[in-house]
Amino acid sequence: MRQTYMDHHLILWSSLCMSVCILSDDIKKRQAIITAVMICLECS
Repeated sequence: MRQTYMDHHLILWSSLCMSVCILSDDIKKRQAIITAVMICLECS
Protein backbone atom coordinates (compact mmCIF):
# COMPACT_ATOMS: atom_id res chain seq x y z
CA MET A 1 0.00 0.00 0.00
CA ARG A 2 2.78 2.37 0.95
CA GLN A 3 4.69 1.54 -2.23
CA THR A 4 1.64 2.30 -4.37
CA TYR A 5 1.26 5.63 -2.57
CA MET A 6 4.88 6.56 -3.26
CA ASP A 7 4.63 5.48 -6.91
CA HIS A 8 1.55 7.66 -7.28
CA HIS A 9 3.44 10.67 -5.96
CA LEU A 10 6.47 10.01 -8.15
CA ILE A 11 4.23 9.86 -11.22
CA LEU A 12 2.37 12.98 -10.09
CA TRP A 13 5.54 14.98 -9.46
CA SER A 14 7.17 13.92 -12.73
CA SER A 15 4.06 14.93 -14.68
CA LEU A 16 3.93 18.26 -12.82
CA CYS A 17 7.59 18.91 -13.61
CA MET A 18 6.94 18.19 -17.28
CA SER A 19 3.98 20.55 -17.22
CA VAL A 20 6.10 23.31 -15.67
CA CYS A 21 8.76 22.84 -18.35
CA ILE A 22 6.20 22.95 -21.16
CA LEU A 23 4.03 25.76 -19.79
CA SER A 24 6.66 27.85 -18.01
CA ASP A 25 5.97 30.78 -20.35
CA ASP A 26 2.30 30.88 -19.32
CA ILE A 27 1.94 32.58 -15.93
CA LYS A 28 -1.67 31.55 -15.35
CA LYS A 29 -1.00 27.89 -16.10
CA ARG A 30 2.12 27.97 -13.93
CA GLN A 31 0.04 29.40 -11.07
CA ALA A 32 -2.51 26.61 -11.54
CA ILE A 33 0.29 24.03 -11.33
CA ILE A 34 1.63 25.63 -8.14
CA THR A 35 -1.88 25.48 -6.67
CA ALA A 36 -2.13 21.79 -7.57
CA VAL A 37 1.22 21.15 -5.86
CA MET A 38 0.03 22.91 -2.69
CA ILE A 39 -3.16 20.81 -2.65
CA CYS A 40 -1.08 17.66 -3.12
CA LEU A 41 1.19 18.60 -0.20
CA GLU A 42 -1.82 19.24 2.04
CA CYS A 43 -3.25 15.81 1.22
CA SER A 44 0.00 13.94 1.89
